[in-house]
Amino acid sequence: MKKNIFFYRISHDANLMKIYPQIQTLDYKRPIKNIRRAELDNNHVLPLSDDYIFDRFIIEKRAKKTDILSTAPLDIGLILSERIVSVVLQHNLPPHKVYPAIIQKRGTDVFYEGYYYFLFERSMYRHLSFADMKFHKVTFDERNQRIKEDIHIESLEEYLEAINHGIRIANANPNTYVFGHSFPLDIDLFGLGDFEGSVTYASERLKNALEEVNMTGIKFERKDTLFLRGDD
Repeated sequence: MKKNIFFYRISHDANLMKIYPQIQTLDYKRPIKNIRRAELDNNHVLPLSDDYIFDRFIIEKRAKKTDILSTAPLDIGLILSERIVSVVLQHNLPPHKVYPAIIQKRGTDVFYEGYYYFLFERSMYRHLSFADMKFHKVTFDERNQRIKEDIHIESLEEYLEAINHGIRIANANPNTYVFGHSFPLDIDLFGLGDFEGSVTYASERLKNALEEVNMTGIKFERKDTLFLRGDD
């Protein structure tokens, strides 16, 4: 029998931000000086490194300054205010790096200080119990219509082999994830990386801590029921 575990899905608060995204990460001034596009994987996930040099991030004129700034189309990290970084770092996190971030309002000499680029490893998909989930192989016909076929994936190794051969794999039951016993139950923040790059979850412990300091810029969209594989 599977055990229920609960995490909150994080999304940007569009009503508060005024404009989405607040920061374009593929701007005419590329924020990452020494990173080639080829170094990003298919979901724009950036590996951790001490060697990155970040140039300024350009925030749109109409964007409101919030504690957490939205970025697109490269969703490869979180831009956090100093007070939010201090809260987040007190929790149980995946491997991560924190870099100073320079924020400049587009077309002006206005700079916002006290922001950091928080990059964390989004590899929790490696803990999925693939054999306990259902998947589709996704292809497209001549009219670019999506075709879904059932495909059985037994393990992480089978999943990685499929995507390395260019096969597109989709979760047949979106927002339903079954994790194996290796999943760290005490984790407070995680993403699913290659599996679903845009999905980020927070624990109730982290959610409560951020709400206590009146964090702005994101909302906890919903409480999702995830599953932990039962004993064989």
